[in-house]
Amino acid sequence: MDPPKLSRFQKYLYLANSGYIRSIWLRWKMLRRVPFRKRFLIGTDLEGNTFWEWNNLNNPGRQRRLVELRNGKTEYVDYSLPPQWGQWLRHVRYEPPTVQELMNENVRRAGIAARVAAAEQRWKSIPLKDRPVEHNSVSPQGMPGADMLDTNKSRPASHQHSAVGSEFQPSNWTRKPAQRS
Repeated sequence: MDPPKLSRFQKYLYLANSGYIRSIWLRWKMLRRVPFRKRFLIGTDLEGNTFWEWNNLNNPGRQRRLVELRNGKTEYVDYSLPPQWGQWLRHVRYEPPTVQELMNENVRRAGIAARVAAAEQRWKSIPLKDRPVEHNSVSPQGMPGADMLDTNKSRPASHQHSAVGSEFQPSNWTRKPAQRS
């Protein structure tokens, strides 16, 4: 069976969706020696977000940096960028991250997730009676002065409360004038 013939428009859509056209466009935007260009593409992350840089008119010694999300409808609050690109955006890092760095970070995160899952599985395999007891509150028995908290013991005379209770009446109080020396 012969493959179907594609129109020019269908071929264009195929190339655009495969990333060929996008990669040419990104390479063109990365060129810095193009006249009248104000913004320069610095790079992309693994999800296709683009990172831009341009001259800051208010602060000539510092470049402005921006991320444009591939899906423009996503809110910035709900979206998390790779930490390397976040460092570059905040001028903590001078050079933008490479694709290899971003891939290594994903491998590292996957390894951490696998180790966490294995630890959770080991923890769940221990019978409940053998697990150490977890307390959310601090026990006062190990704290200094914990013997004073025990209500069954009699208090020493220095710690006895006076039986003021209901008989106590506050006296009138007036502010004393400030004493200057």
